[in-house]
Amino acid sequence: MSIKIKQIDLFKDWVGLKKVELESKNFITDDLDDDMISILYFTLQNRIIPKKRRNIFKSNIFHCPDVLINNLSFLEEKIRNGEELLPHQSKRLENLEDKDGLLFDWNIFHLHLGTTLESDGFVQRTGPLLYCIFDDQNAYFIQILNHGQWTNQGLLKIIHENWPQTIKNFRICEGQNVTLTHNPSDSEINDFRKANINTLIKVDENVIYLGPGFGFTSSGHSAKAVQNHIRNKNALNDFQELLVKNTEQELLKLFGSLEVIKIKELELSMMNHQEGFKLVEKNNNLELFLKQ
Repeated sequence: MSIKIKQIDLFKDWVGLKKVELESKNFITDDLDDDMISILYFTLQNRIIPKKRRNIFKSNIFHCPDVLINNLSFLEEKIRNGEELLPHQSKRLENLEDKDGLLFDWNIFHLHLGTTLESDGFVQRTGPLLYCIFDDQNAYFIQILNHGQWTNQGLLKIIHENWPQTIKNFRICEGQNVTLTHNPSDSEINDFRKANINTLIKVDENVIYLGPGFGFTSSGHSAKAVQNHIRNKNALNDFQELLVKNTEQELLKLFGSLEVIKIKELELSMMNHQEGFKLVEKNNNLELFLKQ
């Protein structure tokens, strides 16, 4: 009797693991299907700033009001030390389906400059906010501005003038006298975002950008999160199909020998393992570690 896979559903297993992870953080997922849980998981991943030591760069027009200098220094120390920044982010992070237009569209974060941690786990809210972007090694401080600058095109212009390398992949048009049929105002961009319409931004006479945050899908979700969801689901389904169609050949590659398999009908499932996952076959009590 040849070895056959009787039971396997890697994407459903993966979603189950992420459902548990989300619910451990008090998110409610009961009414969400598997695809939506996956999309909202990747949305949350995009919204949370990973804990990592970073250098800090400030724009050429950056200014901190005197009353907030100590507050800014407090936040800077956290960033340089790679500490948790979630307490400085929006409380709307508690809603998985919240639409962060500034981040989804332009990949710009806004951080509160409070220094006192309140009972809800967030720092005291401040009127002026730090508008900034992050990559793996650096934090780029655009400006400290009042709350609500979600469609202020000046933020993108500052990024272009100071750190164009961070958004170069989103530059879609460059040359003399490039133009848009209509240059949307900040107010119009707000209306477009409400309708889940992505816009182009002309930052100077010769350069046009697509939103560096990848923008929105027609359903209003983060296009970046949806893209990550599709990529992950396809990868899991492709791996599963490969295992099902070429079971013995693939298992030989994975285990080095088929002698460990005594029961020929396999039931495979995915489980968490340290920083990645493991594939568990319960009938033969086998485990295979997978990189995330």
